[in-house]
Amino acid sequence: PPLPRNFVERPEALASLRARLITDGGGPSIALTALIGMGGIGKTVLAKALCHDEVVQQAYPNGVVWVTAGRESTYDLVTRMREVRRALKDEPGTGETELECINRYRTAMQQKAALVVVDDVWNSRDVDPFRAESPRSRILFTTRDASIAAALGAEEHLADLLTAEQSRQVLARWSGMDAGMLPPESGDLVRECGWLPIALSMIGAMLRGKPREYWKYV
Repeated sequence: PPLPRNFVERPEALASLRARLITDGGGPSIALTALIGMGGIGKTVLAKALCHDEVVQQAYPNGVVWVTAGRESTYDLVTRMREVRRALKDEPGTGETELECINRYRTAMQQKAALVVVDDVWNSRDVDPFRAESPRSRILFTTRDASIAAALGAEEHLADLLTAEQSRQVLARWSGMDAGMLPPESGDLVRECGWLPIALSMIGAMLRGKPREYWKYV
């Protein structure tokens, strides 16, 4: 998916996550990495930034594939897995059962060097079928629930809060201002929002086009 409007780069966070995924050597099976953090901390945006990273794209020449699970998924597992296979140049057949779909995916992945990202995971069942014998591939999934990562034996990577400067940038962009021109109340707003991207973007949108006096009220 495209990066969101008013995207603020987080080079340190991106580099740290990238280092988790691009390592020397590998095992016989696809390695799992869980990007864990509270709601609104920016897991999905960081994962999207990773997918757009040129180093990551070069490391996985057979594809960087994105699917969304969700608490109440719009699409079932077979539909999501068929889309992953299409992205990997393996066209699904008609009338496949779930087991056939999983087995064909695993066969296709054996010779691939691909990154599969499963966003917003609420159940280990959303990730487990994507396991396969593929030493050059990797699965990254985002979740709020660390117990899912533990159950799957995934490497855990914790999503960090924004820095103070990044927080100001998010607030500035959503409020339509230059970061250097933010009023004095912006520091209090950043702290009240707890450096959470979702909170800062919501508050910034509320303040867009409003007079300076409104900042103190908010």
